[in-house]
Amino acid sequence: MNPPEILSPEAEVETPKAEIEEPGIEGENVAAPDPPPGTPPSREGLIIERPDLQPPGQRVAYRVVTAIAWVVWGYLWLPLITLLAWFLGVRRFIREVVVPEQSFLLATGFVYIVVILTLAATLVVWSRYNLARFGGRERRQHPPPLPREEMESYFELSEGVLDTLRSGRRTVVDYDAEGRMEDARPLP
Repeated sequence: MNPPEILSPEAEVETPKAEIEEPGIEGENVAAPDPPPGTPPSREGLIIERPDLQPPGQRVAYRVVTAIAWVVWGYLWLPLITLLAWFLGVRRFIREVVVPEQSFLLATGFVYIVVILTLAATLVVWSRYNLARFGGRERRQHPPPLPREEMESYFELSEGVLDTLRSGRRTVVDYDAEGRMEDARPLP
């Protein structure tokens, strides 16, 4: 009597063809088979991966809820931020800069306005000067186009490759072992 044959989990078990086929009407939509064990599930069609599949109202609501959650999160950190600000002397900063005496505030505002107007006047004068000096004169020169023969000899291109490269929007380029261009063909 022969001992029973033990199959390892890796061994393939052949089953008759009739057992594999699913009964059904020809042309009927059948669900895709389950992936093999150990493969991660597909996330291709999930709304969390494709927010463009959501209706616009849901997207707006999601953004509003997210903004509210961030505000609440910041509010929860407020005691620690206040303690840190007190330690760094923010109260003194507020007393001196944000809420100063009225005369100091007016003087600072006047200085700010003078600085802004000076910067604006400098910008206007500089643009007028450049317009008077360079306006209407085109000094830029474009380099002359390279002759066809010079490009073909520099890149060591064979006949017709340059035409293919210039004509197609998408082109496949083949290179040899030394990195020189061998051939080019357009993609459809």
